Amino acid sequence: MIQKSRITIPAVTTDYSHDQMLKDQQQMRQRNRLLQWMKRVNLSLRWMILMLLIGVGVQFVWLSLQQQQRLSDFDIRAQSIADAQLDVASSPVRDVSEYLQPVRRRNIFVNYRDELDARRVNRSEAVAEPVKTLDQFITLSGIIIKSPSLAVVKDLSTHETLFLKTGDGIHGAKVLAIHPDRVQFEFNETLVDLEL
Repeated sequence: MIQKSRITIPAVTTDYSHDQMLKDQQQMRQRNRLLQWMKRVNLSLRWMILMLLIGVGVQFVWLSLQQQQRLSDFDIRAQSIADAQLDVASSPVRDVSEYLQPVRRRNIFVNYRDELDARRVNRSEAVAEPVKTLDQFITLSGIIIKSPSLAVVKDLSTHETLFLKTGDGIHGAKVLAIHPDRVQFEFNETLVDLEL
């Protein structure tokens, strides 16, 4: 069993003023804040040193791996060069006459353009397509004269009515000019007038 005892301390009278007591308390608080700050800084420094050491270790490992990769790449390149040299040494050397065969087939003193042009003409005569006119693709439905003038055209393939201005194109034809009674197109490198 624990006994409780009472200790009495006699009151000591000093000329310790209230202002001095407040000043001492303020200094004590400042001292405590400084100690807490130093503990935090000390902990932060420990973490920074730890992170720095980890970073250095990671970088060291990464550099050593990169060095090993370079060495292995060098070994692979050296092996592939050695293999290529063996392939070149083992492949038979072709005779110069094999390279000259295509040159011998063609006579360099003959103009082959005339022959090619003749072949093209023969092909075009053999497969002569019927000449297509602009009337087969579109019809002129109307003309709107204002700024800008518009040509009202019906597309015969899609059955759509289109409003074309100068410079517009349809089925390979380009609108060159719009007059009150006709529209001038460029079609297949010729001028075609469609009248109302």
